[in-house]
Formats: sequence, structure tokens, C-alpha cells
Amino acid sequence: MKIEAVGKSVELAIQNGLLECGKKREEVEVKVLDEGGLFKKAKVALIWGEQAEVEEPKEEREEVNEIEAEGESAGAEVQAENAEAETEEKAEKPKRIVNTSRLEERGKEFLLGLARLVDENASVEVTAGENEVNFAVKGEKLGKLIGYHGENISALQLLLSGLKLR
Repeated sequence: MKIEAVGKSVELAIQNGLLECGKKREEVEVKVLDEGGLFKKAKVALIWGEQAEVEEPKEEREEVNEIEAEGESAGAEVQAENAEAETEEKAEKPKRIVNTSRLEERGKEFLLGLARLVDENASVEVTAGENEVNFAVKGEKLGKLIGYHGENISALQLLLSGLKLR
């Protein structure tokens, strides 16, 4: 998979992309598309999964194909067994399920405090999935909370993603 993200700096663009895809820095390959500047935002591409694998040069692939063609069928059987074992291993991994009740409580308290500074009638609704928590801030005068081009709300998302389940 591949996504592109932007930010005021390369580091912020990477953080925005990681938030968007839900991956950790170690799990993705980062390619800087544009370092940005004074009046221009930085742009990066985050790549993970099959696309992150770098293709070998064509000459090396041809040599490998020739060597494989000379190999016995037993080698192909071993490769097929290894592929089956990897597929079974991936299928057996359970999904990570997190108890989000404490996260919901802390996030709601944090957002409600900020939202009430801008709009005293603001409210926060929380919905939780298996591995995620979504916060919906509602009110009439929340423009300052969103910020210019959503910069404040992006910062809030970054802060909330760092909450610990203590």
C-alpha cells in the first residue's frame, strides 16, 4: 500500500501519514517527494506491504531465473511448503483487541476541556471499535478548534493518538 501525506516539515508530513494509515514508523518505507520550503508544504510517500519490496535489477533476475530453471523439482516443492506455512501463520495471528474504556474517558475529558474554551455549549461523543476510538466534537463556534486549513485539529489528532492506557 502507498499513501502520500503533507505537512509543514518532512517530519510532520511523516507523522500525518502515519496517523492516516495507522502504522508505526518502523513498519513503513518513507520517500520524500518534496522537502517543502517557506511557502510550500513538505510531501512524503509512505509505502508498506508488497510495494515496499524493492525490485532487483533485470540482469540479476535473469541470472536467478536461469539458476532456478536448473534446480530440481524438489526445490519447488520445498518453496511451495514454505509458502503454505507462511500463509497459515498469517491466518492464525489474532487481531489485537484493546480495552479502550480508559482511553475513551481521558480523550473525552481532554477534548471537552479544549472545546469548552472555544464554545461553552460544546459536547463530545465517543464511539469505539475493536482497535480504534473516534471522538466527535459538536458545537456552534468550533472554527478556532479546527484552525486554518485544519491545522489545529490535525495537532489534536496527533496528541490524542499519543494517549496512554494507564
